[in-house]
Amino acid sequence: MDRAQVIIAITLLFAAIASFPTAQRSKKQLAVYGGMAAEVFHHLSTIAYLAIIPAGLLGSLFVGPAFGVPLALGFLALAFIALFFYAIIEKPARPLIADSERGWTQEDARTSGL
Repeated sequence: MDRAQVIIAITLLFAAIASFPTAQRSKKQLAVYGGMAAEVFHHLSTIAYLAIIPAGLLGSLFVGPAFGVPLALGFLALAFIALFFYAIIEKPARPLIADSERGWTQEDARTSGL
């Protein structure tokens, strides 16, 4: 294995480990309603997003900027692509959310009598 492969392996290992608590925290703030496919794309985008900084830094320091910068931009592109597919799957599932889960609206405030 040469340096580039080691950098990619370290970056992906870090991103994969860090993605589990990050994805769970994200799902606590805003639930995923699109099913398993949406969760997979959400997790892939989390991994790719978390890999940007280590890929850019480690790749630039140990291999060179000609490797680190394109690698980081590649992970950024992968994150955008995964989020695009996540949005395609998640958008139709959002209107199916029950009224009790939509939160407090301006209309609710007017009719509450508070």
